[in-house]
Amino acid sequence: MMFETFQNSILFFAWPLLVVFSIIIFVKGTRIYRLVKDSLVGKITKALVYTILVDISSLGVVSMMYIISQPKNVSIVLAVFIIWFIVFAWSLKTLSAAAKEVKKVVGQK
Repeated sequence: MMFETFQNSILFFAWPLLVVFSIIIFVKGTRIYRLVKDSLVGKITKALVYTILVDISSLGVVSMMYIISQPKNVSIVLAVFIIWFIVFAWSLKTLSAAAKEVKKVVGQK
């Protein structure tokens, strides 16, 4: 019963959060990319954003399949999601800092 509740909470809460976080990363990355798209920074930003989006999607799908097939190992998936969230926050902070730096360099407010 507890595992079914956890599976349902992932389905109804984690997946929407995954989609929202993907949109946030995509929007922030696109804003930076538009400012510096012809430079190396633009190419790196584009690669970073695509990598994060693929990682987010892959983690979600693989974790959900693992929970469905091995419901007693939910703690492993939870630990992976916590580590992922820390890395996500770090990436978001890095993208925000890069946006500020790029705006200074190109002279925008």
